[in-house]
Amino acid sequence: MDGIVITNEVIHDLKRRKKEGLIFKADFEKAYDNVDWEFLDYMLSKLGFNLKWRSWMKECLSTASISVLVNGSPTEEFNAGKGLRQGDPLSPFLFLVVAEALSGLIRKAEEIGLLKGIQVGRGNLRLTHLQFADDTILFSEASEANAWAMKCVMGSFEMISGLKVNYDESWLCGLNVDSERLEDMATIMNCSVSNIPFKYLGVPVGANTNRISTWAPVIECLKRRLNRWSGVSLSFGGRIVLLKAVLSCLLVYFFSVYKAPKQVPNLLTKLQCNFLWGRGEGGRNIAWIKWDVICKYREEGGLGVRNVESFNKALLGKWKWRVLREKEVLWRRVIYELYGIDGGRGWGGCVQNEKGSVWWKELWKLESELVSPNRWLREGIGRYHSTGEHQLRNRRCMDMEMGQQWTIHREVSALAWRALHDRLPTKSNLARRGVITDGGGIQCSNCSEKEETINHLMFECPLSWKVWTSCYSWWGISTAINVDTTAHFKQHTGLIDSKNINQAWAVIWFAALWSIWLQRNQVIFKSNHDSLEEMLELIKYIAFYWIRAMLQPELSLDLWKSNPRLALRMRLFFQL
Repeated sequence: MDGIVITNEVIHDLKRRKKEGLIFKADFEKAYDNVDWEFLDYMLSKLGFNLKWRSWMKECLSTASISVLVNGSPTEEFNAGKGLRQGDPLSPFLFLVVAEALSGLIRKAEEIGLLKGIQVGRGNLRLTHLQFADDTILFSEASEANAWAMKCVMGSFEMISGLKVNYDESWLCGLNVDSERLEDMATIMNCSVSNIPFKYLGVPVGANTNRISTWAPVIECLKRRLNRWSGVSLSFGGRIVLLKAVLSCLLVYFFSVYKAPKQVPNLLTKLQCNFLWGRGEGGRNIAWIKWDVICKYREEGGLGVRNVESFNKALLGKWKWRVLREKEVLWRRVIYELYGIDGGRGWGGCVQNEKGSVWWKELWKLESELVSPNRWLREGIGRYHSTGEHQLRNRRCMDMEMGQQWTIHREVSALAWRALHDRLPTKSNLARRGVITDGGGIQCSNCSEKEETINHLMFECPLSWKVWTSCYSWWGISTAINVDTTAHFKQHTGLIDSKNINQAWAVIWFAALWSIWLQRNQVIFKSNHDSLEEMLELIKYIAFYWIRAMLQPELSLDLWKSNPRLALRMRLFFQL
């Protein structure tokens, strides 16, 4: 991330001051495969590793054997004479040792006046190169002498390290340099010419992030991934899991660097909403619950799907935290040279005087929205957690009863969540949304006596009432049945004082709700009516296996079915 920010700020500074500059992106051909072992050992010795450690590294490299698959059959094994193994956890660290030699060559070339880097701001800081694994980017003033210097440095590194620069994939980019001069210098480097913006470490650099086109790769990537899953038969709970996973892995990288314009979070949210409710292109499926409710935390009655805009701002907040905490890192030195920002109260000054880049301006507009930087300093917080910042940005008045028991099967918890919000597709809800137009077709599927609302279906219907009274009798509990879904849930979870037993008792609520909903669907779609005994038996079985998976108790199924409280107490007794 640091390299992306530094490159972006340097490009902005050169454009603003109308200064010339060169950027050379070096692409190494099969970087890991070409590392020379003798040179690696030499670098380890120069970095202070003792002989014993170096011999260990040599053994790890030289004892590896290779076999090639030919038409699906492995050939005879042979030993390699160079290179690092892909996938070996040790290889990235050893490659960094080799890459340090290139960094040393560049520094030496600058020290003797062979290479002149780009001046950052108006101070003494000059930037010559950035490295991340095998990604190397060089900066210099725009001159043929510097082009020859970069060519010589890369050639020297090739000779000593065994690595080869792939000049066909490498490129040279000029800032404020006319095209003819740039072509001449690219000829010296034997590479192609590139333009701004360009991609560095997978992120566009030098682009206007306020344009939707800059975010097109992120939008298209999310769209392709969600479209791929849209054709798969997924439950509502499964879609929620995928939404959380997709948002976490696809958006974090981009959102950690740039502030997205308002249209981007809106578009990404629309894609997620359509996927959640099963809408295809031009589809008209019902969005049963507002997206703002879905994005609330589970403890607040939501599903914990991240709000895209808030997530973006929370990730960007880390840069402000790092300005305060990291004093000597290169990116902070670049920011200081460009804007004179030292962590004092004048942080936002560059925003008003039009000096800052788009990245910098957008970042410091967040100052009033993030946790107070003074709090970070005062409390001496050693780490920044984007999740914690996201929670603070979206905090609400929490209703703990709504979210204390969601660690069961995701499809069941999703059903219960929709029931608590009165957003299940009962006949009454479908009629209100115009799906059912026949007024006589909204009667309860089980009793055919009253309108099928969520409260009637789950609690008032004679069959449902018998299910709940049977469950209470099974547990030895006598109480009136509340016919409001939310009130019933709170009443149910407060009937038993013992914390351990109450956790299992709460599962019965979910199991009963699930059983009643399954029975309702069987009546509608299969004309199949289960008896009360069959429904109660199903509740006992599924609750038993859910509790055993959650608490990992050694429960007896026979004892559980006859006396659940005793079964749980026996489990607790044997654990002592």
